[in-house]
Amino acid sequence: MEFTPDEWPPLIAKGTFQAPPGANRSWGWRWHLLDGFVQSKIDEFKPAKGAFEAPYIGNVGKAKGAMLNTGAMQSTEAAVRFLIGTDAVIEMVFARNLIPVTEVAPNSAKLALTGSGRPGKNREEQKRAMIAHAIANDYLVSDDNQADAIGVGLVCIRNHFRGRR
Repeated sequence: MEFTPDEWPPLIAKGTFQAPPGANRSWGWRWHLLDGFVQSKIDEFKPAKGAFEAPYIGNVGKAKGAMLNTGAMQSTEAAVRFLIGTDAVIEMVFARNLIPVTEVAPNSAKLALTGSGRPGKNREEQKRAMIAHAIANDYLVSDDNQADAIGVGLVCIRNHFRGRR
């Protein structure tokens, strides 16, 4: 199902959160800064709905077992903590503002933009494919995070026209 831009519900994709220098004090401080960033975007654009790409955790148990002797387990646990915490902050800020929010699976976002849930053999190929498809469809993106955001938006638009929330 294809949609023309004048059929789309209002879609806003503005801003990528970058923690300022010195923001690496603690998880709580980083999440406090993220809370402020998301709230500022809500205040600025007054969206009726929010959406973000769900964190990809993968098979943590398998990864943890493989990393026991490498010293990388701590960074894996830190990454999982960061992703889940970030997800929680985003959902909390939207809930505080009484705005529904949708979490889109990474493969769904990739499928919406490229036609494949896994465009490429590895992460680097997937990034290049996402950017290439976004640019080929006249979306102005400069990195894979922005291309992912376009995919998230496309999923939401398609779900909107199918009557899904």
